[in-house]
Order: sequence, then structure tokens, then C-alpha cells
Amino acid sequence: KPVHVYIVRRAAAPITSLDFSTDMPFIGHDMFMLSLGFTLKQANMNRRRAVALVGDAGIGKSRIARQFAETAVNAGFKVAWATCQSRNTRKTTWASLVAQLLDLDLSDNYEAHKQLEAKFESLQLSHIEPTFSDLLFGLSTGNGTRTVVPSPEETQKERVANIFKMVQEMSLEERKTSGLFGLAKRKSEPPGTLSKPPNEKSGLWKKADQRTSLKEALVQFLKAYTETQPTLLVIDDLHQENAQALELLKHVLTQVTQAKLVVLVTYEPVVSLDLEAQTLVVPDLNRDETNLIAMALLRASELGPRLSDLLWERTSGRPLFVESLLRTLLDEGYIEEVNGRAELKPDANIDALPENVRELVISRIDRLSPDLKHIIHVAAVLGEDFTAEEMDAVSEFGSVEEVKLILSELMQLQLLVEREKGVYSFRHGMTEAVIYETLSRAQRLKIHRLAVNYWRNQTGENARPITLAYHLLKCGLLPEAIEIVTKAAEEAEQQQDVEGAVELYTHALTIFPEEKSIQTQLERLQQLRRGA
Repeated sequence: KPVHVYIVRRAAAPITSLDFSTDMPFIGHDMFMLSLGFTLKQANMNRRRAVALVGDAGIGKSRIARQFAETAVNAGFKVAWATCQSRNTRKTTWASLVAQLLDLDLSDNYEAHKQLEAKFESLQLSHIEPTFSDLLFGLSTGNGTRTVVPSPEETQKERVANIFKMVQEMSLEERKTSGLFGLAKRKSEPPGTLSKPPNEKSGLWKKADQRTSLKEALVQFLKAYTETQPTLLVIDDLHQENAQALELLKHVLTQVTQAKLVVLVTYEPVVSLDLEAQTLVVPDLNRDETNLIAMALLRASELGPRLSDLLWERTSGRPLFVESLLRTLLDEGYIEEVNGRAELKPDANIDALPENVRELVISRIDRLSPDLKHIIHVAAVLGEDFTAEEMDAVSEFGSVEEVKLILSELMQLQLLVEREKGVYSFRHGMTEAVIYETLSRAQRLKIHRLAVNYWRNQTGENARPITLAYHLLKCGLLPEAIEIVTKAAEEAEQQQDVEGAVELYTHALTIFPEEKSIQTQLERLQQLRRGA
């Protein structure tokens, strides 16, 4: 395709005060880092440590976690990071963490599956490999279907050879009572003949019918993996985690006590999480730290007194607020830099500046070009994550490539991030909420309807019944939303996927908490699960 080319004619003068780093610099919280650094030493002595960073949005929890992860890498730890979202399934977080620990490239499921088998064999954990294969490659789509790992090289001859290899490992008694021979014997007996049931503790029946639960498999895996490799698991925004995934975390923390493992979680105090972890409440920065972070963002060596006073009065040391205010000041052209000293311009009209973050966000969005503003409005309605293809369909932009360019520009403006390849979301949830609130009811309704049309046309692995139900609800179509979720849950249950059905109903209750039929079905399945 045609590309733009340029000739370099001269070196431009640096504009140091107008360039933000790609992320917030780490400044302050020295005591936190000392405390967290000590947990790494304890973990290296085979003492599993768990730490929870708790604080309001924008206070810097993720920033501390990123700095700690970097420290852990330098100390020889293997680090895996997952950010929770309310759309997560019970497997999303753990699938991401396990894939990172095992260095699996999930873009090629077949090759990744072969790597998984080899790595579990090296860990002498082949017996739980099927559970992790299901975690990584057999994820329930919520509509009764499962992703099947492709096996283009596996022939019928190889499958038969594997079966006979398993049979050869069985004892004579096992062959008589279980496996293929036992099955053939029972099939050949006249109807009504009472046969001895298969031996449940050995043989082919065990391999075919028994599978370690994900809870126990995670415990066994982490114990074996961390014997030789110190490990840090970071789970960000835990307050948004799927309830069943949270139970998995609690089970791991209870059962894995002797291991070279550190588990660091961050969450907002909007929920009460009963975790077996050391809780650290993250404070705001003090004034000196606020000045330092501003100087780092502005690439300045000093702050003028007027700028310093304004930052402290308006932000009280909250990193997100500091960043938002500085961006607004730069956008308005109110900051000048002379010999490394950043200061408010004499004619800066600070009285006209927004008083809070909500107004700061609105003022930034208002200055965007029409195309960028349109895309960011649609993004706020789509919610936590979306692809360029989904954005193109819902925004009616008409070109996926142009949409990708705009999304890239919004990332450069630090409004969006690419959480994983091809999947975008807001950098701060607060920004998403503020933009959604600014849209008129008519604007929201139009975008929700377009989203409904898009998700209605998605089938198989691409279907997301909960997302579709959410947009239907926003369009005032509650009965249809309930029907979509109920149908998907019934299909999951027919596929013997009780956990998937429970997950669907649990998600549904967050969308329409007053719906009694959903609550009834959820309670029924939970009783069924406990009975099993």
C-alpha cells in the first residue's frame, strides 16, 4: 500500500514540557516498596506471601504493582499479570496467568497445546494436563459450544496407537473389568446380566472419566512450578473479578502455603473481599512527591510556585488527578518552560479550569477532533473491551483500517490502551464512566441498538450472550435479554457444563438483579453443584 515518506532536513528544538511518558512514572511510596521487597525474600525461603493493595480509583495501585513486578523480575522471579474485568469468565484470569507462566503462544492453539503437554510432562504433572488443556483451549463460549484444539497432524492410526498403549499399561485384572475389553465383555452379555462395575481406581476408565478439578489442579501446578522458579502473580482490579474465579484464588491461597510464590492483588474498597492476604491501604502522595511526579511528566527540573500550589490545591496528591490537570493545562497552553523550570504563564486563566476530574475529562474530550470524539463516545457505550471490527460495525465508520488508526491516536493520547492483541479498553474506568454520562439518552440508545445488531449476528465462539443481554436491557428489551441468557445457560447445562451455566446466571444478576427467575435457576444449579 502507498506510504508517506519524509526527508530529515534538520534537528528540531526539543519541546520538553509537552511530552508525557507512555505511563505514569513511579515516585513516592518508599515504605510500600520496602515492605513488598521483603515479601520477595520471604518467598525465596519457600514461604508463600499474599499482599492486597487497596485504594480508590486513580490512587496509584497499578503503578505500585507495575514497579513491584519490575523489581521481582530483576530478582529472578517469573511474573504473570492479569487485569480483571466484569465480563471475565471464571477461567479468564487463570487462563491468562497460566499461559504467561508457561510462555505459551495462544495464537496457534495446536502448537500451544503440544507445548503444554511437554511442559506438564517435564513437571511430572501429566495427570492434570487435561484440566489445563480445558482451561486454555476448551473455554466455554457461554452458548453451549467449546473451542476445539485443532490437530491437523493427528491421524486415525496415531489415535488407535494411543489407545492400545494405554491398554498395554493395564493389569490383567484391569483388562477384565475395565477399559476396552471390559466394555466389549459387557456389550456382549445378554440384557439383564449383572456385571461387575469397572474398577474406578485404575485403568482406562480412570483416564477417560476422571479429571482433577481446576481448584486442585491449580494447587498442584503452582506447588510444582514454584519449586524451582520463584513466581509473582499480579491480579489487578480484583473487585471486578468473576465470583467463581475469586473462589479459585481463595482456594489457592488456603492450600498453597509453602511455595516460592507471591500473590499481589489490587482492588478498590467498593467490595469486601475475605482474602488470606496482608492488606496495605495505598495513600495519596504528599506535596513533595506530587511536585516530583509533575516534574517527571513535564520533563522539567523544577516547578514554579504558582504551578506547584495549583497542583496541590486541586489534586491533593492523587496521581490520576495530577495527570489529568497537567494535561488540561498543557492543552490550554497555560504552562511555559524556561531553562528547565515549568511554571504557569502569567496570563493563565486558572479560574476557568475545571474543579474536578469529571470536568477535566469532559474538557479534554471536547477538544478532540470530530472523528476521535465519535469513536471515544462509542467506546464508552461498548464498555470495558472491544475490537476494531466491533467498533467499526457499531460506529458505522465504514473502514476498519481507519478505525484502527483512530484507536492508535487515542492510545497516544493516553485515553485507551490495548489490553491484549486487538482488544482495546479505556485506560481509566473513571474516564469511561464520565464520557457515558455526558451522552444524551438518544445518543446512548442509538449506539446500544447498533451494538445489539452486531452481537445478534455473532455465533459460535464469537457469541457473547451476556454482552448482548446488557445492550438489550439498555434498549428497554428486558424480556428478550432474559431469554438470551436463559437459553445460553440451558444449552450450557445440556452440555454438562454446570459451571458455565452458573457463570451465566451470576453475570445476569449483575445486569438485572431483581429478576427472580434468574435467581431461582442460579440457586438450583448451585445446589446441583454442591450435590455433585
